[in-house]
Amino acid sequence: MFELALVTAIVLALVGVGALLFWVPWAALATAGAVLAVVGVLGGLPSALLYHLRLRRVLLDTGALPARWWLHPTPHHQRIDDARRRWVLVPFYLGAAGFALILAGCGLLAVGVWRSPYGG
Repeated sequence: MFELALVTAIVLALVGVGALLFWVPWAALATAGAVLAVVGVLGGLPSALLYHLRLRRVLLDTGALPARWWLHPTPHHQRIDDARRRWVLVPFYLGAAGFALILAGCGLLAVGVWRSPYGG
């Protein structure tokens, strides 16, 4: 029963988003997309920087700071002790949410430009 409700919610959300993209004027889509992307950058980048600085601090404290750890930092989450896990991971999740806003904003902006008189 839960699966049926989940599938129904997803289908309704996709239909709703499709209808919204069809009926909302292109300029409003482009503006909303640009605003979402800017909000994502302004919120996500500082959070991501804070996350990397905090993770670096934890890895230095444990004596386990590998070379180029920042290229793929998520495997090092297992080295965070329980007392500081939330301290490190809250900025991680905020940065990920900012990245999702950037992607959604770029998508809306692209649809708005595509639907404009100057687009495809």
